[in-house]
Amino acid sequence: MHLLSPLKYTATSVRLLCSRVIFNMSELMELSVSPLIPSLPDDVTLDIVARVPRSHYPTLSLVSKKFRKLIASPKLYKRRSQLGITQHRLYALLRNRDSGDCRFYILHRKLNSRNRLVIVRSLPPVSSRGSFVSVGSKKVYMFNDVDALSIDCASHTAQPIPDMPQRFSATPMPSKVANVIDGKVYLIGDSRFTFDDGMSWSKTVMVLDAETQVWEPVMMKEDMLVGALWSDAVVMEDKICMKGHRNANSFVYEPKEKKWELMDEVLNSKHWESACVVDDLLYYHDCSEKALWANDPKQSRWSVVYGLDEFLVSECAQSKWPNTVKCGEKKLALFFPKKHDGKQVICCAEIALERRQDGEVWGKMESCDVVIEDGPFDMVKCVSVTFGCSKLGSASEANNKLLPSCGHNLPEFTKDHETRISQKAVLNFATVTQRNGSNRQPEVRHSHEGSGTRPLEKGIKIFNVMLLIQRIYSQLIGFQSSDTHINHMSENMKQSPEMLLSPLIPSLPDDVTIDIVARVPRSHYPTLSLVSKSFRNLIASSKLYKRRSQLGITQRRLYAVLRNRNTGEFSFYVLHRKLNGYNRLVVVRSLPFMSSRGSCVSVGSKVYVFNDLSVLSFDCTSHTVQRGPNFPQRMSYKEVNVIGKKVYVIGDAFCHYVQGTGWMEVWQKAVTVFDTETESLEPKLVHEDMAVGVGPFWSDSVVLEDKIYLKGYMNGNSFVYGPEEREWELMDEVMNSKDWEGACVVDGVLYYHDRSGKVLRAYDPKQGCWSVVSGLEEFLAVETGRSRWSITVNYGAEKLALFFPKKQYGEKMICCAEIGLERRQGGEIWGKVQWCHIVIGDGPFDMVECVSVTV
Repeated sequence: MHLLSPLKYTATSVRLLCSRVIFNMSELMELSVSPLIPSLPDDVTLDIVARVPRSHYPTLSLVSKKFRKLIASPKLYKRRSQLGITQHRLYALLRNRDSGDCRFYILHRKLNSRNRLVIVRSLPPVSSRGSFVSVGSKKVYMFNDVDALSIDCASHTAQPIPDMPQRFSATPMPSKVANVIDGKVYLIGDSRFTFDDGMSWSKTVMVLDAETQVWEPVMMKEDMLVGALWSDAVVMEDKICMKGHRNANSFVYEPKEKKWELMDEVLNSKHWESACVVDDLLYYHDCSEKALWANDPKQSRWSVVYGLDEFLVSECAQSKWPNTVKCGEKKLALFFPKKHDGKQVICCAEIALERRQDGEVWGKMESCDVVIEDGPFDMVKCVSVTFGCSKLGSASEANNKLLPSCGHNLPEFTKDHETRISQKAVLNFATVTQRNGSNRQPEVRHSHEGSGTRPLEKGIKIFNVMLLIQRIYSQLIGFQSSDTHINHMSENMKQSPEMLLSPLIPSLPDDVTIDIVARVPRSHYPTLSLVSKSFRNLIASSKLYKRRSQLGITQRRLYAVLRNRNTGEFSFYVLHRKLNGYNRLVVVRSLPFMSSRGSCVSVGSKVYVFNDLSVLSFDCTSHTVQRGPNFPQRMSYKEVNVIGKKVYVIGDAFCHYVQGTGWMEVWQKAVTVFDTETESLEPKLVHEDMAVGVGPFWSDSVVLEDKIYLKGYMNGNSFVYGPEEREWELMDEVMNSKDWEGACVVDGVLYYHDRSGKVLRAYDPKQGCWSVVSGLEEFLAVETGRSRWSITVNYGAEKLALFFPKKQYGEKMICCAEIGLERRQGGEIWGKVQWCHIVIGDGPFDMVECVSVTV
């Protein structure tokens, strides 16, 4: 194939794309008013879908983009609550023993097969020492050592909540418990406090009001033993019962009176762990006695749950751990490991509970499924979340009640409907749904719906759910669906398969289109993605950026981390180059919030985020997030730099040392190396004879000549680290003579903005001297004269970007200037301002960090 010249190619693309944009915009205008189901108002469709069991929702979301939005919308769940339809979702936190990752899984109830635990990929990995608890309807709160997250279980989105006022213990065993009473979350654990004469530990109670999102004043109990004392905690009769690993360490806390007391001997006589409370009774599985025990606090006695003896002996005999959780009215779920067909699996049994007149509790096993196949997983904890209110009971009961607009019960939905569907019609329907976007997997996938799922299987599932919707609708308006409706749908579907073969641009092969789009500047890509879904997929695809690399076309993209002073959130923003307007910093909503103590750095087209313990990375072409390995120890006050493909993390590490019969805790300077190619951490290097700062030790760091230069707040604390020799040395006096901060390196020269001198300074390591960048004096004096902070970042060959705050028209703003750099024959460096724009308007934002990425 003969390729056109780049200039002619771009001109052709502009004409074609303009016509395509106009055509698709007219289509979008028509689609925006089209209903979810033709011939039905959307509010009627909403009423119908609200009555469909939630187990069908993942399949319904495959129908079209509009159905995906409806399934994720709060109005659907609000309508379910109004109808009195409630359902329980079970979430489990599983730890992968190989990688150490802890991820959220959901128990997915399939239509015609067994239950499965399916990973929720949209939720970030969490710390294994975290505690989580369900609050109200559809919310799960996750608490780490300091930060906390609120997870919306309807949309599977996570939002940060205010950081905890005190740090909890970071011991290997869980040292805090979380429980909910009357909409308030009570976190009880060990906190370390620093005094003039040293450190001490105290039991601490922290209370978060879930409605106001405000932490109440911290309460301490200093005369209680400290350490990882509790194996479990539950709420009974508005009291928090905390079971210790030793009986003497079991306590009860009463929030209303803020009183502590020892646990009563009867409740404390059993070694209960991973327990749950159902209808005011505490239940736990005793692995040694192979029994399910129940404790009634009113009668103050333990009893065995009858009717489960044979099941527990045969299925749970060799279980190393059990986990119980409430999963509905008079129901609990029992998770346990088992060896099945030579594989280590995780099972889940749903047990119905019945309390008889004589006080005995009987259990009936309703289902028992293998929910996790062979894999190195351990269950950390599980939690039940309730959707809706409990006016009518469960969702299945609600669907069998009389509907408000008809006088019939809903007919049963059986597999007979599948026999009425011809394979050809199903394949055609699958083609339509794939064209509408159903080939993209939902957040929570069926375990067998991977990349190799056949269209027939997926089509049958969607068709079955649509038939169920038809039958519900027929009850609402009083008519029965007939075969003619199905045949009519099939005839309409037969016209669609050839649509899949349509190219991105008519009359052009797709590979030619990719060559065209690869030559279009990246600033046009957001507009191009509005043309059609096919173009959105192309813009997000790796093959487009691979082709750009082959053509030698690269561009710089700037990411900034901004802190919102009102909420305390640390969010990622990208500098967006508009076509005919100013540049702006735009929030990247698909990226998670960064920790207040995190640091980020770019390697290739990826950005790596290093928190105290965890490592995250996101691809800047698609903004997809991946989890990396955890640090073996917490690191504080760290600086992160890149040399080659390796990231060097230098900071303070908290170490335990044993001396004789005792032990002590010390801080040491440590170097941890992260290999971006193998995605692994190398052994940690500790520099034992270097002083450790109480606060942030370094103000900035850069890489020059393959060495890491760390600038201290005091001149005596500035060092240079050589990774190849693993040697430390003091920084030379000339480079250390300036208080450089917010610096960057462009073409082997260090640059920083001197706010007091109102100049841009440059340091050349080869000449060993500082100089002032000429040509910027007037701009810096006028624009940055009163700036409290400034950050420079490499913006490409012979370019840098300067971010600074400014007050204009009474409003605080953040500005960005692109400065071109020129090194003249005499060794002088001159700068020229290419543009200077307000990138953030009035708002309570501070810039924490900025990173440049090549894409």
